[in-house]
Amino acid sequence: MNVLDNACDAVARGGNVWLRTEVIHDRDGGQTPGREAASVVVTITDDGPGIPAEHLIRLCDPFFTTKPPGAGMGLGLALARRIVEDHNGEIVISNGSTGALVSIRLPVH
Repeated sequence: MNVLDNACDAVARGGNVWLRTEVIHDRDGGQTPGREAASVVVTITDDGPGIPAEHLIRLCDPFFTTKPPGAGMGLGLALARRIVEDHNGEIVISNGSTGALVSIRLPVH
């Protein structure tokens, strides 16, 4: 939810946010020959202004925010990253062709 909230804030009125989900089947890295593993990938994109390069490296740092005082504590993306990593997943934040792109990959057990 924090990631979606940020995307909606970034596009403001009249902008668009897209959410895509997919299941990816792949080998489990050779850990068990012949066994397939699966991951769920959630991709959130928007057509907002994108993320300045100097912010990209800090976005998931606790208490980092670009919002005005009182509008955010800077914990949303830090918590999202922690939850994803605690479930052996990964979160990647970048700029797409227009706006920002967030990809969350979680293994299916």
